[in-house]
Amino acid sequence: TKLTSITLPTSVTDIGRRAFGDIDSLTSVVIPKNLIKGSEAFAGSKNLSTINFEEGITKIADSLFQDSGITSIKIPEGVTEIGSEAFLGSSLKEVVLPSTLTKIDEYAFYGTRITDLYIPDSVTKIGLRAFGKSIYDTNGPSTLTKVSLPAQINSADKAFQGQWNLKEVVFRGNWKTITDGMFSETGLEKLVIPEGVTEI
Repeated sequence: TKLTSITLPTSVTDIGRRAFGDIDSLTSVVIPKNLIKGSEAFAGSKNLSTINFEEGITKIADSLFQDSGITSIKIPEGVTEIGSEAFLGSSLKEVVLPSTLTKIDEYAFYGTRITDLYIPDSVTKIGLRAFGKSIYDTNGPSTLTKVSLPAQINSADKAFQGQWNLKEVVFRGNWKTITDGMFSETGLEKLVIPEGVTEI
């Protein structure tokens, strides 16, 4: 197929596995607000560059952009959850997260190429290895060098595992607890624990 763009109607709730996968000509898609399932829908579509979301969407479906060619994305305001493996193995280098986001599920951004990450104050949970990286990753070596985190996070087990180039962590707000495994197996050489922390 030579599809270049796809606009999915509001009525679509389920996209079959790899339904729009391996389409080199595909550059833009519009994701409907009621989408619940879309596993690897765009996997292998290496030139996908523009993602638009229908107003009112609240969750990015599990595995939706897994192994796709998307390099930059702005998640719209109103989204509260990013599903598991949503961007796993994609070419993503830059992501802007909304102020409404509360939960980032496991492996959501695993194996991507993000370099600088700002997690908004609304986020309370980061799933297992959500921003992790494998040494065997075909996307190349770890790229994440800086992370800015809000104080409200209460769960982030091995969130950055395998990010051996992570050098800078910014703690925002009034931290009380550094949660279990947050920086397990990373390249951090120096970490300044903020005043007010009572538990690590």
